[in-house]
Amino acid sequence: MSLAYDERGQLEIGRFLYQQLFASLDARKKRRLRDADEVALRVVTSEEHIARLPWVLLADEGIFLSTVGWSVAVSGKPESRNIELPPSPRILVIAPEPAGVAKTQGEQGQV
Repeated sequence: MSLAYDERGQLEIGRFLYQQLFASLDARKKRRLRDADEVALRVVTSEEHIARLPWVLLADEGIFLSTVGWSVAVSGKPESRNIELPPSPRILVIAPEPAGVAKTQGEQGQV
């Protein structure tokens, strides 16, 4: 059991979880996932044992995927709802003008 606490054991657990989720994907689709800047994976289950698995350890090719832009969320509620934005939504952005870049069309004090 102590093997599960060292890096090699954690990689094996992560590789097992990866295989369980993505074994049916072809190599091209797996490569697209690995090359993506960010991957947001949502595991939806009502099974308590699945929800308790260490999804943060998800690994492929010896790399913990959480270190290369993957995030994993576990949820017990599969239902989702669509929300429609108003025709002209207002978005508040607070950011300094970047140095060395042409000025934006933003104005101070716009609300």
